[in-house]
Amino acid sequence: MENSSTTADPTPPPGWDRCHSYHKRKSRFCRMHPLPGLNYCGTHRPSSSLSSPLTSSSSSSSSQSKLNERVPCPLDPSHTVFKHKLTSHLKKCPKAKLQLELESQPYYKKGCNRPPPPVGDGLVEEPWSLDGPLGARTLANSIVLAFAIVYPKGIPLLDLSNQELEKGFEDAMRRRMVPLGTRKHVLQQASILGHMRRTKLLPGFEGKGGDKGNFIDVDTVVEMGAGRGMLGYAVAGVAGTGGGGEDEEEVVLCQEISSEGGRKRRKVEGGGIELCMVERGGTKRKADTRVRNDVVYEKHKEEDGGGKVTDYRFNSGGITSKRIRCDLEHVRMQAVVSGLGRGGGVLVVAKHLCGQGTDLALRGIGGLEGEERERVKGIVMATCCHGVCDMGAMVGGEFMEGIVRKGGWKGGWGEREFQLIMKWTGATTSEDGNRRGGEGGGEKGSEEKGSAGEAHTVPPSEGNQDTVRLGAGSVCDHPSVTFTKQHLGRCAQRIIDKCRAEWVREEMGFEDAKVVYYVGEDVTPQNALIIGTKGGGGGEGRKEGGRDRA
Repeated sequence: MENSSTTADPTPPPGWDRCHSYHKRKSRFCRMHPLPGLNYCGTHRPSSSLSSPLTSSSSSSSSQSKLNERVPCPLDPSHTVFKHKLTSHLKKCPKAKLQLELESQPYYKKGCNRPPPPVGDGLVEEPWSLDGPLGARTLANSIVLAFAIVYPKGIPLLDLSNQELEKGFEDAMRRRMVPLGTRKHVLQQASILGHMRRTKLLPGFEGKGGDKGNFIDVDTVVEMGAGRGMLGYAVAGVAGTGGGGEDEEEVVLCQEISSEGGRKRRKVEGGGIELCMVERGGTKRKADTRVRNDVVYEKHKEEDGGGKVTDYRFNSGGITSKRIRCDLEHVRMQAVVSGLGRGGGVLVVAKHLCGQGTDLALRGIGGLEGEERERVKGIVMATCCHGVCDMGAMVGGEFMEGIVRKGGWKGGWGEREFQLIMKWTGATTSEDGNRRGGEGGGEKGSEEKGSAGEAHTVPPSEGNQDTVRLGAGSVCDHPSVTFTKQHLGRCAQRIIDKCRAEWVREEMGFEDAKVVYYVGEDVTPQNALIIGTKGGGGGEGRKEGGRDRA
């Protein structure tokens, strides 16, 4: 798909009598009726269409044009308003009402998780050159060498999805009518649960009578950038088993209120796990619905040829939910966590939280104080979209310069170098490295895929017009370069994740924080997982194909 900035809108089909505005995201034309005498509806009417369809008098056309001029609403640019009515519109715009309601919430504090922008030194940055001691190829070599230094044994690949699937994870979700998504999302969620069990953040499979003290006791799960919230729902359901299952422990939390048609519907009587989902946008098919209507089909224990019985322990009846619809930049987590649970442990999870969203989420958790800070027992985040990270918002940025200089970089360090590295991170998401409109990763509107499969657009770097010449493909296209653009991109991504893990260890005081590959690249190229625990947690992963992965 070509860049939208260079592609003309298609022509409406013959006989089309609706609005001529083309929705690129939906791949169709607007279906609203146009205004009389125009080809566009009121919402999509171009601001350049100033002539009035209601008058034919040339003498009044100028004044009428001013009355008909429309401008995008500054609160919500998705709709337009008459320019002369803009002041009155801002007082009654639905977006304004929602914003006022949001700002009245105790957890809202504008920009609380974004540090102030750095003050520039006023120096004019010289343009990049490909070669030379301070050129782009030298920086790329430093990135690859730095990766080898900070990960001397590579990064372990540890896919723990099989143990969850064999125990019946999918069956447990289906019996609760949970929309799991495609197969790749099932594998990712299952492996993340497996890693949380392995690091003692969730109960193991010991079952009833197992070692109850062998895992961290929690009563709250917070999913950052939750979307539909299915990962948080799965984590909360497993955490609520307490090492047991749908047995006497669950009866204490839930009471069956109806049983008909092979279904059980239950309600919370007390205790259980509180699930808090933080997400800035609206979404459909949310986990909230599953929590409100906890309908569970009767358990079917299926025996395979060997007589093995699968039984996945999942306590959905003990979950209560809360959803906070706000950008992570403005969420004061101190106010959020203080009102959750019963004072027990808190687990923070996220799956493919886009770019700087991961950093804003970590900064929010890092801003906790006192008892709320001590309650956070584990942080588990699957990262993605490194190409849209922001140097000012990034956590662990103070570690990044030191890591890159370990690889031999002797040049300067600042926004200029950071943006070039961000550009290279996108090369991992495409086999040929040719993204939309340019070569190499993160160039001219390249795309990375988020957790729901939607395209996360990576904007072109500002201040550097020669984006193609400095792309990962061009940098690696030289006889002296011994690595591929995909390898360069992965090394750059993992250095960023290493900085984040170091920040979790240093800032949050966690005993252990590491980066692992939790699924294979065939499942998702964004397969890195940051795991932070306060109690050690877990050994090393297996090697893929007999060797550690880069």
